[in-house]
Amino acid sequence: MALLLVLLPAAAWASDRFGRKPVLVAGFGLLALGAIPLFRLIHTADPPTIFLGEAGFALTIGLISGGIVATNVELVPAEVRCTGLAFAYNAAVGCFGGSTPLIAAWLIDRTGNPLTPAYWIAATATVSLITLVAFVREFHFHMPR
Repeated sequence: MALLLVLLPAAAWASDRFGRKPVLVAGFGLLALGAIPLFRLIHTADPPTIFLGEAGFALTIGLISGGIVATNVELVPAEVRCTGLAFAYNAAVGCFGGSTPLIAAWLIDRTGNPLTPAYWIAATATVSLITLVAFVREFHFHMPR
């Protein structure tokens, strides 16, 4: 959490300075490619290695969280922004956030492998990355200097 406290504002600044899309592509790309290796680090008995895995997840979540809020606001027209964001957020959290613990438990139960949820994370990050690249246009916001 302390690492996120530093990373979130830095990623938000980077999304303002360099664009939302590059920061989000970096975050989702790192999560898609790194979920499995990071899960492996977390599932060791060595505390420094576990911390490294947790720090890697904090980096990816920090990058994503730093740019996603402004991106979501920019994607929805002002006339319906409150309703659109509320619906989109609650539908996504309800469908995926609410079901992810159940899916993770089911995957572990079916496979006997505690690393299996990493594949779920990598798959969802890949879907988000493809959606971002294919369907989300870059917004041009210029910070005053």
